[in-house]
Amino acid sequence: LIYLFFIPAISMSIIAKEKNSGTMEVISTLPIKNYEFVLGKYFASITLILVALLLTGVHFLNLVYVGTNIDYGAIFTGYLGLFLAGCVYASMGVFASSLTDNQVIAFIIAIFFVLLFFLIDKLLIFIPNALSGIFEYISIDYHLSNISKGVIDTRDILYFISLISLFILLTIESLSRKK
Repeated sequence: LIYLFFIPAISMSIIAKEKNSGTMEVISTLPIKNYEFVLGKYFASITLILVALLLTGVHFLNLVYVGTNIDYGAIFTGYLGLFLAGCVYASMGVFASSLTDNQVIAFIIAIFFVLLFFLIDKLLIFIPNALSGIFEYISIDYHLSNISKGVIDTRDILYFISLISLFILLTIESLSRKK
């Protein structure tokens, strides 16, 4: 659960801080395209997520040292799923950051998107049966649980890549409209 709030907190201020401090005007005059700027900010968030996940490798090494019976495939896919979910959450945070110059508002917007995509399958009892399959497929938790079980399905990978691309494109469009 901490992971849900950690990722948007990292990326919420990544563009909003630029707008708030006035450096966005300077950046917009540089010979850099919007997609390069957005991808640079996004990859900075991803690098921080990757470092955080690599630091948890100490726990894995501890398990290997203790000598318990370890399923390496499940651990690998669990890390892969967390990394992909983190990439999606970071793209949501960067998008939320592009919408406003206030970091707190960007954080609230990012948390709204994260909770919407994470909790949508928890609310299936309120959705008609004909639509429940669609809403379940939209949920990040559905795809993350598939990967965490040790099953790497191309549909799940494509889902994560599609969401990342959607929010990156929305961020680029948001910045283009503000110019």
